[in-house]
Amino acid sequence: TKAVKLNYVSSSQWSGPVFFFASKGAAIQYKYIWKQGATTTYEGGSNRNYTVPTTGAGTRNDTWQP
Repeated sequence: TKAVKLNYVSSSQWSGPVFFFASKGAAIQYKYIWKQGATTTYEGGSNRNYTVPTTGAGTRNDTWQP
C-alpha cells in the first residue's frame, strides 16, 4: 500500500510520480483513493491491472472509476 501526493494540473487532471520495486514484466494491481481531511474515498470498480514493461519503467493515464 502506498499513498502518493498528486499535483494539480487542471480542474479535471492531477499527476504524481510513483516509484516502487517490482520485477520487469511483473503484473501488479492498484486502485485510486481520494483523501480529504479524515474522509477516504475509494474509486469504484475492480482493481486496475498493469504489467511492468521489460524496460522497467512505464506511464499510466487513467480516469477515476465512480
